[in-house]
Amino acid sequence: MNQRAFTLIELLVSIGVLAILIGILLPALSATRTNAFEIKAMSQLRDLGLTLELYTQQSKNFYPWHSPDEPYNYSPPNQPPTGNLTSSDDPWTLRTLWPTTLHDVAPWSEHYLNWLGANPSQTDSSAPWRSESGSSVYSPYQYSNSFVGDPTCWLANGLARSRPVRHHEVRFPSSKALMFDLSRNYLTRVNRVKFPRAVLASDSSVKMRFDTDSSIPTQNRARPGASLQFYHDTPGGVVGRDF
Repeated sequence: MNQRAFTLIELLVSIGVLAILIGILLPALSATRTNAFEIKAMSQLRDLGLTLELYTQQSKNFYPWHSPDEPYNYSPPNQPPTGNLTSSDDPWTLRTLWPTTLHDVAPWSEHYLNWLGANPSQTDSSAPWRSESGSSVYSPYQYSNSFVGDPTCWLANGLARSRPVRHHEVRFPSSKALMFDLSRNYLTRVNRVKFPRAVLASDSSVKMRFDTDSSIPTQNRARPGASLQFYHDTPGGVVGRDF
């Protein structure tokens, strides 16, 4: 065997070994990256839990709620609201518009990075809670519909309506989701099926949870025809359990 052929064999062997090592290391590196984002998401939701706790203390123990006859103000305190108002007669939109209710207890200049998720694609500090089109709030974290509706919305009988919910109405605080990472924007669409999501319970605890381990959602009678969603449509609302 001549020297050129021997060198070629050595090169092919090296390439093969390198390919095997890459095949072994890439999944491990991907898992490490995902784990880091999961930790960051849990940390952000834990901070949001403290913010919501402060909000309830300053609002006579009511969780965030927005009257449907009032516009949402996207502007932070001490800034003019011109061009930053959105009207909506749908009280359930607070699931994404919740940042507009927290400006007084969580100044955006100090807290907005926690609103953008573990792997944000938007960093515009002039209005960080706005989407690229400027039409809605941008945050992967959603506020559960259970906290803006009467528990009878998710029961067979009673007056199904949107209304403010008090802190003491939550029957199982450690088992009721208050906020959760909806999009998990650090994962590919394929991986979202097999990975858990960060969930903030109303007792301010945060864990990574699989949707398949949560309660099966039930129809919100105040939103007939709306698709069922985990953590939003908990049987019994705030008197029920998600996990």
